[in-house]
Amino acid sequence: MKKKIAICLVTLLAVLLATPIQAHALIGGTPPTNTVSIDDGTHYAGTSLGQVNAPVYFMNEMSGFTDKTITRVWVYLINMGINANMTLLIYSAEPAAAELALPLVEQAVTLLASEREGWYSFDLDVPFVVPSDTDTLFVGFSMDANTPAGVYFVYDNKENSGEKSFMGFTPDEYTLAQHYTIHDNFMIRAEYLEESEYTITVTPSDHGTIVADRTHANVEDIINVTVTPDEGYQLVDGSLMFNSSLMNGTSFWMPGEDVVITGEFEQIQYNVDVAPLTHGTIEADKTTAAFEDTVSLIITPEAGYRLAAGSLVYNTTPFTGTEFTMPSEDVLINATFELIPFAISVEADPNGTLGADKELATSGETVTVTVTPNAGYRLVVGSLKYNGIAIEGTTFVMPSASVTITGDFELITQIPNTGDVVNSNAASMMMLLGFALVSGSVLTKKKRKL
Repeated sequence: MKKKIAICLVTLLAVLLATPIQAHALIGGTPPTNTVSIDDGTHYAGTSLGQVNAPVYFMNEMSGFTDKTITRVWVYLINMGINANMTLLIYSAEPAAAELALPLVEQAVTLLASEREGWYSFDLDVPFVVPSDTDTLFVGFSMDANTPAGVYFVYDNKENSGEKSFMGFTPDEYTLAQHYTIHDNFMIRAEYLEESEYTITVTPSDHGTIVADRTHANVEDIINVTVTPDEGYQLVDGSLMFNSSLMNGTSFWMPGEDVVITGEFEQIQYNVDVAPLTHGTIEADKTTAAFEDTVSLIITPEAGYRLAAGSLVYNTTPFTGTEFTMPSEDVLINATFELIPFAISVEADPNGTLGADKELATSGETVTVTVTPNAGYRLVVGSLKYNGIAIEGTTFVMPSASVTITGDFELITQIPNTGDVVNSNAASMMMLLGFALVSGSVLTKKKRKL
């Protein structure tokens, strides 16, 4: 049961720390021994944050930070039941106007109405390493303007003449190099890592990074780990460990020994699928592939069809050819096949002209042929063809191939009509005479038989 409770607490704390405007890391308890302050805060009185026109700062001047790493800030507050936003601040030892605009640490934190009197502790999003030439810092908080009254910063009124132990000011009151001091000590503490704490190291991993939120910790401190795989990779399940212990999620309780964090990354195998297609098929050389693998395709259109230009895509990315580089996601290959348009040509003839209503046509399309004989000529019956196949009438259905239309023209045999009456009569007489001659010859033959 204790183990399950511990796991739940680790998970909850990891969520809180990942929130940009975070609530307190802990309410209750007292600051540990590894904090820096000027007095012990055994007596206190309250200072209210009321209705103001500008932010109010509550800072504690503290010494003894040289070469230390600040991980957490503690403050004793009395909350009368309001939700309040504050800003955690750390300034250099001699605050000036320009430095106040550029704090060493600036982090948004919140107070909830349900959280009342007690010590509040706030973990720094990024532990602050104090430079080796710095010993004194101003650590504290600012409250937004026009915050309703109800939050009290508690300070110690023990008689210790702490003239430089507290600096309180507002931007309207502040001028360069001017300090406002109160002879009382605010209960603000800065927690730092002790040299005697256990160390935390991370073994470098290929194809990803693993980072712990601190390099030192005490027993039972909560250590949060950030895992960042390279693109196309993932953490191997069950490989994230501290020493020989499997990590639950990305957090663990610090044991009473130095810790080495290890983890392994593996390539993610993404799915390669082909969408349902008509009038053709596409086959991929693999059904799964890793990021940046080459996927090759076999594209087979049906007879009379071809791949439509620009239609070949994986997901929404168009590509040409028969290969693409695998992205870091599942892919669906899609394409469109279209009918191939075939050419229509016409064979020339000196005695007439053949034509078609289109130069290109797809299989199954109707093609209409025009026939225009020269004067005195006509199309030879049965000679109109495409690729040697007779055309019924003047239309045919386009096959799955290019075609050539052919036809023959012949001279029309007839008696010229000049329009002259005499010539017309002469022609009539010639026809009668010819008939008489033919008739006479028949009679003569018949008589000869008799």
